[in-house]
Amino acid sequence: MTKYEKLITCRRTVLEMLSDRDHNIDKYLNNKGDIDDISVNQIKIDYNENNLKIQINEENETLCVLFYEEKIGIEMMKEIINNVMKEQKISHLILVIREKLTSFAKKELNNIPPNFQIEVFLQQNVLFNVTHHIKVPKHQLIQDNEQIKNILEIYGKGLPKITKSDPLSRYYNGKIGQIFKIYRQSTIYYRQIINDIDK
Repeated sequence: MTKYEKLITCRRTVLEMLSDRDHNIDKYLNNKGDIDDISVNQIKIDYNENNLKIQINEENETLCVLFYEEKIGIEMMKEIINNVMKEQKISHLILVIREKLTSFAKKELNNIPPNFQIEVFLQQNVLFNVTHHIKVPKHQLIQDNEQIKNILEIYGKGLPKITKSDPLSRYYNGKIGQIFKIYRQSTIYYRQIINDIDK
């Protein structure tokens, strides 16, 4: 698979992920309502012009996805935070990168304002949609606090856990304390998202 073919695949997975998070991706769909896969030539153009930018403007946030082939160090991370997020008023940024962030770039993520969110995915982790795996049952993220409270009252400390760094938690952008409703054949069960160090 060439570099640009990988970018096409990653772009599709990210758009599926955004749709599964209930973001409106209509402008990236074709006439049949399917994700519009763009050609290798168009990918090259879009990558060189704007890092294959995907942008979704919603009432309470503006979300942007950028793809990077080059390694991101501290200077580039500062530029992304200042020029992309602050100047363009992007509140939620997803970076899809080929190589891991440098340690200094990771530290810079701790300096972003609390009203900003940056998610980082390695390209290799979005070449396949984890929710399409035959062994992964349907997951639904419960965000309603009243529902979460009721489930916790029933299950208490016996509620199974899933870490925030789990691929499914990351796919749905799950927050600590939220609960997944999981459909497995004829049964439904729940798992609560916890911090990795609490496991």
